[in-house]
Amino acid sequence: MTVPFSLLGLSKDAAAYTVELADLVIRVWSTEALAGGTNSQLAATVFYLHCSSARICRASRLMSDPRKLLRHVTPAHLYHRRSLPGIKLLVVNSPILRSLPARAQPLPLNFIASSLSSDIPAEDFLPEHAECWPGDRLVDMFPDSIIFHTSHPKKSSNLFNQWLEQFRDGLSLLCNDDTVLYAFSDGSVLPDKRNRVAAAYRAYRGQQELSRKSISCGRTTSYDAELQGLSLALHYLTSQDATAIYLFCDNESALTSLFDTRLHASQMLSVLACRKARAWLEADPNRTIHPSWCPGHADIEQNEQVDVDAKTAATTTPPIAFISHAYARQQVTAEATKEWQLLAHQMSYCGHGFLANHRLRKVSHIGGGPTLTLTGTDTSLTARFARAVLDHAPTGEYRTRFFPNENPLCNWCPPIQSRRHILSTCIHYVRPRPNFEEFLKNSAEPGPSLVSFLKANPSAFTFTDVPDDDIF
Repeated sequence: MTVPFSLLGLSKDAAAYTVELADLVIRVWSTEALAGGTNSQLAATVFYLHCSSARICRASRLMSDPRKLLRHVTPAHLYHRRSLPGIKLLVVNSPILRSLPARAQPLPLNFIASSLSSDIPAEDFLPEHAECWPGDRLVDMFPDSIIFHTSHPKKSSNLFNQWLEQFRDGLSLLCNDDTVLYAFSDGSVLPDKRNRVAAAYRAYRGQQELSRKSISCGRTTSYDAELQGLSLALHYLTSQDATAIYLFCDNESALTSLFDTRLHASQMLSVLACRKARAWLEADPNRTIHPSWCPGHADIEQNEQVDVDAKTAATTTPPIAFISHAYARQQVTAEATKEWQLLAHQMSYCGHGFLANHRLRKVSHIGGGPTLTLTGTDTSLTARFARAVLDHAPTGEYRTRFFPNENPLCNWCPPIQSRRHILSTCIHYVRPRPNFEEFLKNSAEPGPSLVSFLKANPSAFTFTDVPDDDIF
């Protein structure tokens, strides 16, 4: 439920509190004002408390630690601005409230992450943090100060080598400019080491290396590690004085997510990065931050060095046990796919008429799976493909089983119209080779071959070619 919460002050030495369950109102009275207020004046801020009645009753235990109490409170922001026009200004102007998280909130798969290992903490998210407010996000407030350099030709393109030379020239200029800070970051995954993951960065001013760090990240993905490396680099660089910061990384997705505080994997890293970047940019309006894509394994010395750092750190044990949301989702998907694949090889699941080629039993959720990859958005072709593979089609053979009183004979040949007859011997259809059904059963690519047959015979496995009852 949603409970109005009037916070008139907050202190570790709270004098009194009242819990009025009748009106569902909690009032916390404090002997001290929030930061920014005077000794005799209390700063008032309206909140919305999302909790259960049991949590309301635990308010007294939370009073001993203001941070614990604030974790249960969500700042009223975008959705309540019309009814509470002054609320946003009050929250933003409070240094304490600005620095504390609004409310950690798990994504739907977090309970699965916890189930992977009950004693390992899963990733939390802050969807209602002040850095997430539309219109007030870092990229909204500093559109001209954050400049992305992620456009580049494909490595296989003829233009890539020319682009790479221009990239090297630009990097050389940075190495000779002491007013600019730059860093290279990387993430590494070692699947043979029980999926050990690590992040690393090296920071520079001109040709001087200022700092380097590498950490083992726990049970995370490559994307999580790349974002962790960028976040570590940014946290260090924003503590230094410079006119510009360049962040180099070979993962475009991590670069574009660094200042994106909407819900995504490792969203809390983006929130922390935005807080650091905001403070650094606010200190000087002429400062800029440049997230830049760097090609991996292209003989760029700094990038190769940080790659080695990350790989080395990935062989170590993480300092704390941790499971990221992306890793949990990856594991759940892998387990579901494994179970699905086992079912696909069971006759009781696929049916007795399934075309006998194990390559047709391969399952995948990516790109629509093996079947939709072949048939695309053509619903008729997809339906006929499924009918042919499952042997569950409007044919004479199907009639003999379920409609024995109806005609099962082919309209063009004497035999009963069966899948084998349609694919191998019927004179009504064209096929690339004789005994086509046996070819499909032994083919290395039965799917494309069957699709070609169906496209060449658009009435095959349709009700158009069903045996004619008039001649029975």
